[in-house]
Amino acid sequence: MNNQAPEVGSAGQQANLFNVMRQTRSDSRETQIAMLTSMALNDSGFSEDGRRDAERQKLELMNIINFENGAESLIMTEGFQDAVVNKSEGNINVIIRNPEEITQSQADKIKMHLDTVMQSTIDIDNIFISVIR
Repeated sequence: MNNQAPEVGSAGQQANLFNVMRQTRSDSRETQIAMLTSMALNDSGFSEDGRRDAERQKLELMNIINFENGAESLIMTEGFQDAVVNKSEGNINVIIRNPEEITQSQADKIKMHLDTVMQSTIDIDNIFISVIR
């Protein structure tokens, strides 16, 4: 197992923590998309290659958002109370809310699901799972 976190507050506090993590991620992604959209649409100051690169990065970011949202839903279908997934360059960080520690078998299953969804584009050893109880 990668990381096991200690118990954190009441169930309500935990739910709020997961909502805050998702909102923070969403706000950051929206800011990035707005910046890339501005770069792609701005005729002055950016070359055609620069605008195409901004569009490519925006598409990549939208794919990451879709992956993160889908991965969270997939993890929760495994019976976990909540999950937040963050994909960054070469890594996937998963935080799960569960009343007890998860087993190595459960962690391996989550990693296999994510590896399948990512079509093996990230090394399975770069998927990190933490639990908040």
